[in-house]
Amino acid sequence: MHEPVGVQSDRGPGVQTRITKPAGPEEELESKARLTTLWLHRGAAPAGTTDQLDRALRGLTLPAGDGYVWIACEALVAKRLRAIMVDERQHPKAWIKAAGFFCNGPSRVNPL
Repeated sequence: MHEPVGVQSDRGPGVQTRITKPAGPEEELESKARLTTLWLHRGAAPAGTTDQLDRALRGLTLPAGDGYVWIACEALVAKRLRAIMVDERQHPKAWIKAAGFFCNGPSRVNPL
């Protein structure tokens, strides 16, 4: 499973992505926007178990001006990445969407 982190600027149609994936070939991503992708290979580590996205987000040079941040990954990782953007990078909460698309470990859903 891939874990994308995207940043889009209002200063032109540009998108930056940081994606973790197991070892193997990188996929060709198509976009009408100006797209910059950094693939972060996590080897055999399961999705959501490394700090690669944390480090990548902290090191990301954000474009000037307003920008929207979209985060989609393992639920606890999404929470951490949102905190990095809000608390460390001072990005407005209203301009961030952080979604946990799966959870590692036991299911957190109550049985019927």
